[in-house]
Amino acid sequence: MVPVRRRSQVAARLITAAAIGLAVLIVAFLLFGAGRTVLSALLPVLPRVMREFPPARSADKRVRRLAAAA
Repeated sequence: MVPVRRRSQVAARLITAAAIGLAVLIVAFLLFGAGRTVLSALLPVLPRVMREFPPARSADKRVRRLAAAA
């Protein structure tokens, strides 16, 4: 890193660092919002997908057999 000699250079570097930090926060916020949107769209569909998944079907069959035997 090059030594800083003027206060204006220090201020410019601090402002640049703050702008980069703010940009990172904005991107993180947008990614969090996008993830929340995707999850809210997937959660209602997920139970149906899990019921169609082969191990879930075999577990459902076992439960029905146990219920019929009782």
